[in-house]
Amino acid sequence: MASKTAFVAGALSASTAALFLWRARGGVEGAQARRVRRAGPRRGTIDPAALRAEPFDLPLRLAVRALRASDYEHRFLALLAQLTTTGRIERAFFERRLAQCDAKSNTHIIVAEDRDTGAVLASGTVVIEPKFIHECGLVGHVEDVVVDSCVRRKGIGKRIVTRLLALAREAGAYKVILDCAEDNVGFYESCGFKRKEVMMIRYFAEDALDALGAALPAVLAPSAPWGAGLTARQVTEADYDGALLGLLGQLTTVGSIPRAYFNDRVAALGRGQYLVVIEQEGGGGGGGSASKVVAAGTLLVEAKFVHEAGLAGHIEDVVVDASVRGKGLGKKIISKLVDVARAAGCYKVVLDCSAANAGFYVKCGFAQKEVQMAHYFQ
Repeated sequence: MASKTAFVAGALSASTAALFLWRARGGVEGAQARRVRRAGPRRGTIDPAALRAEPFDLPLRLAVRALRASDYEHRFLALLAQLTTTGRIERAFFERRLAQCDAKSNTHIIVAEDRDTGAVLASGTVVIEPKFIHECGLVGHVEDVVVDSCVRRKGIGKRIVTRLLALAREAGAYKVILDCAEDNVGFYESCGFKRKEVMMIRYFAEDALDALGAALPAVLAPSAPWGAGLTARQVTEADYDGALLGLLGQLTTVGSIPRAYFNDRVAALGRGQYLVVIEQEGGGGGGGSASKVVAAGTLLVEAKFVHEAGLAGHIEDVVVDASVRGKGLGKKIISKLVDVARAAGCYKVVLDCSAANAGFYVKCGFAQKEVQMAHYFQ
């Protein structure tokens, strides 16, 4: 018992001595002063390592729906500006362009909306093109897919593309195509697309555009600018009995097309789509004077919300009869389609072709830019 008491007393004595000594040296103030003397004066700076990014995720409540006029106030144009130039678009013009897309019924623009704030965080477009090939089939063109930079890599882009594919399938399209940068090929492959061809592009000077399309009727009127018995004109119902379908069959599958289907396609032309042919006098053979369609090509005009709600032309299904190839008719039909695009007010015209044909289109004033991807429905 005595030894235990002595131990406690000794411990208290040592503790008391330490406390006395600490107070004698200035207590708390003295301790702080000594730390400052050792570390130097405080400068109010922060170690850069403390400012490093600390990623974290927040739950997103989104809804995919059709574009609305009210999205003008919900960052839709600011979102598109992350993709390319948008320019200044007034609210009234925004509404007119949206009404134009709705009226054409072949242009479908969807957005992913933040259900809590109403902000538009992603968007994409699919344009349905009626064809004269594949039994008057339909093709979807996916355009202007963009996801807000603050919510990328969360699967929103794939959700937009999947919805666009579903819309194209619902419309009856047999395939969907798009053009993308090489860096984005992997993403679209994950969405079910396959690399197919190359994309060529040609831009028009701003001062050469006819935004109202006043020159379009004159450009589309039958004309013979090249002489040699060649006439450029729009397709007519009478071409069903001519060489047009056989000519298109040299390009790809045409299949069985009832006359009524063909006439419906012809009647729908002129509202953003033009099928131009070159007819050769005396080309019908047999030594007579009958004319024959020896070249053809289509222009699809897409109404956009980028580039000040500009118009983009898509050249499709260009073909020249095998019997007259190598005589410059390919360049002539492309030149005519480019003139139609310019007269329609397009700020650019694009087309897809095999890598082997890229050199030909370069000679026609185009430049190779991106990769064409295709998704086929079973």
